[in-house]
Formats: sequence, C-alpha cells, structure tokens
Amino acid sequence: MAKKRKAGKKKDEGQLWAVYAAVIILLFLDAFRLPVVTVQITLAVILFFEVFLKMHHKSLLTDTKFFLLLAAMLLHVVIYNDRVANMGMGRTLALGTFPALYYLLGKQLLYYPCQGKNDIRKMWYAAGAVMAGHFVFSVIEIYSFYSFSGYPSRIWGDFWTGETYYATRYSFYAVIWVSLLFYSLWMIGKKRLSGLGLLAGILMINGLNIFNQNRMHLGVLIVVFLATLAIFCIQNRNNRKIIFGVMCASICIGILFLAIWFFNVGNIKDIPYMRRFLNLTSNERFGIYIRAIKQMPMYLWGGRQMDLGYYGHAHNMWLQTYNDSGVIPFTFLCIFTLLNIWDCVKLVMSKGIDEEYKYMIPPVCLGFILYFMFEEGGEHYIVYYTLFAGMAAKIVQENKPFVKNRRR
Repeated sequence: MAKKRKAGKKKDEGQLWAVYAAVIILLFLDAFRLPVVTVQITLAVILFFEVFLKMHHKSLLTDTKFFLLLAAMLLHVVIYNDRVANMGMGRTLALGTFPALYYLLGKQLLYYPCQGKNDIRKMWYAAGAVMAGHFVFSVIEIYSFYSFSGYPSRIWGDFWTGETYYATRYSFYAVIWVSLLFYSLWMIGKKRLSGLGLLAGILMINGLNIFNQNRMHLGVLIVVFLATLAIFCIQNRNNRKIIFGVMCASICIGILFLAIWFFNVGNIKDIPYMRRFLNLTSNERFGIYIRAIKQMPMYLWGGRQMDLGYYGHAHNMWLQTYNDSGVIPFTFLCIFTLLNIWDCVKLVMSKGIDEEYKYMIPPVCLGFILYFMFEEGGEHYIVYYTLFAGMAAKIVQENKPFVKNRRR
C-alpha cells in the first residue's frame, strides 16, 4: 500500500513537472513576443496550469495583492474601453487579467512542483526563460533597426508588427539583465562560469542599447547597482574589512570618473551619447509629471482628459493609469507597488533568507519600478514586474523573516 502511494505521488509530481515545463516554455516564447503565442493561447496555458494545481489538491496561493492587482487592472480596462477607446478583446484580456495571473505564477513557479526543494533553481528557470526571450528580442530588433531606417534614427518598425516605436521602448527588454550586474559580479566568486556568462550577457545587451542611443537602461543599471551594493553592505555590516574595502573602491572609482570628465579624456564631453545620458536629470518628462499631478484633482475618473503637451501621455505607468482610468485603479496599483517594495525590504532585512534571493529579486523589482517611473506599462511590460513581485511575496511568506527575527 505504501509503495502504491509513493508511486502515485511520484506520478503526480512527474505530471506537475511536465505542466510546469510547459509554462516555462510559454514564458520564453512570450518574452520575445512570438506572434503565434497569442493572448488567447497564453491565457489558456495559464488557466490550465491553475486548474491542474486545483485538481491535484494544490493551493492556488492567491492573496490580497493578487485581488488588489486584479481589481485595479480590470477596472482600468473597463473604464478605458468606456471612456477612451475600445482596445479589442485581445488587449482587454491581456491588460485586465495577465498582471494578476503573472503575479500568481511568480509565487507558484517558485513553490511547485516540489515545495521547499531547489527553490533557487526554480527561480532561475522562470527568470532565465524571460531573460533569454528578452535577449532574443533585443537581437532581432537590431535587424529591424537597420532594415527600417538605419542609424542614427531613434524610431523604427517593430520586428513582428511593423508598428513604429521610439528606441526607449525597447530598452525595457534590458531591464532584468542590467539589474543583475552586481549579482553577476557576486556570482563570479561563487560559480565562476555562471557569473561570467551572466556578465557577458549584460555587457552585450548594454552594447545593443547604447548603439541605439538608449539611456534608460544605463540609468537603471547605475541606480540598481548602487542599491544592490547597499544591500551587500547591509548584509556584511558587521564585517569592517568588507565595508572599508567597498568604501575605498567606491571613492577610487568616483575620483577616476571625475578626473576623466574634468580632463576630458578621449574627448568624452563631445560624445553625443554622454551628453544625452547626462541630460537625463533635466529631461522633459519631469515637466510632464508636474503638469499631470497638478491636473489630478480635476480629472478624478480618468478618460485621458489631461493636457500633457506635445507627448500626449504621462511617461509614467502610475500617472498614465490615473489619466486613463482615474483615481481608483491608480490607488490600487500604488498600494500594490508599495506592498511589493515592503516585501523587498523584508526580504533584504531577514537573516533567514538566502543571499542569492537578496541580490536577485529586489534589484529586478527596483529595475522595473525605475523603468515604469519614466515609461508607460502595458500587457507586454507590467506582467514581468508582477511575475517577480510574486516571487518576492512567496519568499517572504515562506520565511516569515520578521517573525523569526523577533523570536530570536
């Protein structure tokens, strides 16, 4: 009887691994936006995964953040379709349900098929599938860049659809990669080949974006690297030797860059890309944000009525949500974001959580938040943020870090 139960359990686990693999493949195909993977197919695969879990008596791992996000995005599409323009069934399905479903997937792919076993490896299955897809998409966009307009245009046709977008839109596909610069350097000391491979990918995707005159990804890289360095210092705050070494290295690098700039080594001040990048802080987007915030009391219920000048949109995911669908979806989305930030803080501060999570999940979430502060989110954008937000939520939920620390 015991052997029968064991064989049945092994069979169930094998089936779950097969369905899990199908979801990972879907993540990869969807990440480089393969046209054959329609929103209907994506929704069908995700729902099949949920039904399969329920049939095998597994918890769906829903929580307050899931319902908050689902309510925010469903309200958003209903109000947008009613007051702005009908998006069509495909986009409505994707934007209305996918952010919450991907959040749920982030939790489930970390927890199942085997609870508590190889969680870091499972994290990398999901993250690696998305990263590989984004890398492939970045490479094929270089072909589209050349075939559509050629250097140095900042607008060209999408490889799959032919629709024209600004280059900044494509810098999104570098966000996860550039957010892991510190992690790659840290990994070199642990697993040299893995760390070097990740670093090579980061350098390549950076090169592709710099070639297209993108600056968003570089800003994300610098801010997230410094934030992850701060996490490293927090983890090693009792080791004075490490803290002193980090401080000395940071000061030396800072002095080196200031000297290069001051003495104009290699005519660095005359490089157009450098001028564009350093102009990021005086970007016209900040003026758009001020205009949008001033008009918020006048347009509580959305309808895209704000006067945002030449661009016509807010260049910010939260403000654009407010402009499109009003104060309620905006508030729900803001609460979800704040709860995700709190999950990341708890993840970093806990002593009971593996360091690899700390140098991976919070930096990626921060990278997405920084991107969405300057660009809009959408069905092909916000879902990857919510996927990693789900991972953060599950890690914290499993470890209950503050409860453990207080008991000590």
